[in-house]
Amino acid sequence: MKKEKRLAERQGPEPGTYFFTICTYGHAKSLGCIVDGEMYVSKLGSIVESTWKTIPELWPGWQIDSCAIMPNHFHGILRFEPQDPDTPRPVGAREISLEKLVIQFKSSITKIAKSELKLSGKPVWQGNYTERSFQYEDDVEKVRAYVRSNPMAWHLDSENPNRSGLHPVYELLAL
Repeated sequence: MKKEKRLAERQGPEPGTYFFTICTYGHAKSLGCIVDGEMYVSKLGSIVESTWKTIPELWPGWQIDSCAIMPNHFHGILRFEPQDPDTPRPVGAREISLEKLVIQFKSSITKIAKSELKLSGKPVWQGNYTERSFQYEDDVEKVRAYVRSNPMAWHLDSENPNRSGLHPVYELLAL
C-alpha cells in the first residue's frame, strides 16, 4: 500500500486552505451515482453531506469551503483560521490538525451509517486519504473549479475505473 506523506503536525494547524480526498472501501460506488453529469447521492452520501456541514461546529477554526460527493470518493476544501483563545467554544470543541479532523470525519460518518443504515462489520472508507495545502488564491480557485466540475467530469476522474482521459487540474494537484 502506498504510504501518503502527511502535512507536518505542529502545535496546531497552520492557517490556510486545505484540500483532501477520501475514498470508499474497495472503491465501492456507495455514495451515489452520476447521471448526465449530475450526482445523485445515496443515503450514505446524504450522511457524508450532513456530517460535512457540522465541521465548523465541532472543530473551531475550520470552515467548510467546497466539496464534491462522488460515487466512490469525497473531495473537501477546508480553510483554517485560528480562533481567539477567549472565544467561547462548545463543550469538547478544540483545534485539531487536518489529519485528526479527517480521521474523526470518517469515523463519525461510519458510526452514523452503521446505526442508521444497519451496516455490519464492513468498512466504509479506505484507511488512507490524500491532502494538499495551498498558499495562493489562484490555486485555491482552480481546485474549487475542479471540485465543482467533478460530477460533470466523472469520465475523466482518477477514481473512476472507466475513465477516458485526465482532468486538466490533476497536474496542479499531483494526483
